[in-house]
Amino acid sequence: MIKKIIFDLDNTLLFISEEWKTTYIEFLKKYNLNISPTDLYSCIGNFEKDIKSVTDYINDNIGKNLSIQTISKNTGLSKSSLYKKFHKYYNCTVSEYINKKRVENSKELLIKTDLSIEIIAQQVGFNSTQYYSKTFKEIVGISPNKYRKSKNKET
Repeated sequence: MIKKIIFDLDNTLLFISEEWKTTYIEFLKKYNLNISPTDLYSCIGNFEKDIKSVTDYINDNIGKNLSIQTISKNTGLSKSSLYKKFHKYYNCTVSEYINKKRVENSKELLIKTDLSIEIIAQQVGFNSTQYYSKTFKEIVGISPNKYRKSKNKET
């Protein structure tokens, strides 16, 4: 029972206030479910450590070919745990997060360089210019070319 509660804490209490955490601890004590504040914060800390490990790996390798298997192997998390924890924390899939990061990185290149869309797509980690353009438009709302033109007009 305690392990189940700790797992739930690990996956749900990350975002709530200190007041609610204290209330939850009081609830556990009331029903003789012995979990110390140290254990609670340890669970939350492990969750945050895992997420930081994943995001650090992604950010350090954003221009490379990233797969769930590669991220899982290099962070020590199972694929299942990686999917669950990442979605719980960011409310998106790992692939969506990677695409958002790559698009954000590409925005700077679109504004500050004259590199072609194809080169920018490759530099930020997309294997296909068409997929990059489609993903960019889904995230930003306009194509990379229109984004570049609109930002160049502003300067």
